[in-house]
Amino acid sequence: VHDASIDLASSHASPEIQAEHDLYTANGFDSAASMQACHGPIVEHVATLLRGVESPSILDLGCGNGVLLRSIAERCDRARLFGVELERARLEQLGSVLPEHAHRAFLGNLLELPSPWLLEEDFDAVLLMPGRLVEAGPDRSQALLERLSATRNLVVYAYGYWLDEPYGDLRTLTESAGLEPQFTDLKARVGPARASLQSAPGRGAY
Repeated sequence: VHDASIDLASSHASPEIQAEHDLYTANGFDSAASMQACHGPIVEHVATLLRGVESPSILDLGCGNGVLLRSIAERCDRARLFGVELERARLEQLGSVLPEHAHRAFLGNLLELPSPWLLEEDFDAVLLMPGRLVEAGPDRSQALLERLSATRNLVVYAYGYWLDEPYGDLRTLTESAGLEPQFTDLKARVGPARASLQSAPGRGAY
């Protein structure tokens, strides 16, 4: 979705507008509006899922620059945010997006069980795009799949082309990633941006 209301090619764009532009383009979106449309259902669901949980711990596997986690933190009081990100530039950007949580964001490959797992944190929610496991293949994904089987609340979501053929929907994509969910269906298609999410509440729901 292209938002033509702001021309960021203009040399007159303010530093604030340019900074906002950098946040959504780094996450693969064409506009702030399309990013918000996709993130909105995820944020609402996590906030509902963790309602009443005091100081919830939330891990985003593939956290990018932390914009999604920031939006969740705005809805979850005193949340403790953790992230794993493979790209150093995005993780550095997270330092300005979530400065108070940056010390819990780690550079690494989520398939190699980086530092958050070693903290033995019993996360209240874990966020995952299952396409990452599909790309990696079953052998490389096995250790992470075993760890996810003990997760209290796993929230999986997908954008754009991951919802196209050959998968067609998030359930098929998730099963292709090696998860066998007994999911509460919370799928949401958000206009042309097309986001989808599901949640597996309860430990060992696989």
